[in-house]
Amino acid sequence: MATYLGMWKRGLSWSGRTSRAEFWAFVLVNLLLASALTVSQDGLFPVGRVPAPPTQGIVALQGRLSSGSLLLIICLIPTLAGMMRRLQDAGRTRLWCCLAFVPMVGWFALGVLLLLPSAGSAAVPERVRHGAAL
Repeated sequence: MATYLGMWKRGLSWSGRTSRAEFWAFVLVNLLLASALTVSQDGLFPVGRVPAPPTQGIVALQGRLSSGSLLLIICLIPTLAGMMRRLQDAGRTRLWCCLAFVPMVGWFALGVLLLLPSAGSAAVPERVRHGAAL
């Protein structure tokens, strides 16, 4: 719980470092909370509800923003800040966040970079610790 609250306190801090465990615990708790909020609002298996008539386009999205989606939108900035701190901790530059704009392949590559050990650990080569490798 202290880790999760610590990420919220540093939610607008774009400098510093975030450990791998701290970042992924924050992401996991946010996903679990968003899932629980969505299920509690919409129900896992809505019984007895009459489905709305099908509509098309933007009209179909009106009124369908669940509380879980709202939580994930609120968590976006602290998650991005934590991602940049995590990349810095792994010995990478913040520009690697631009991989998020490349669909599928970029998301996978960014996930791998976020899973790398901290640059201060023995598992990271010396050239990466000093910023030689991007």
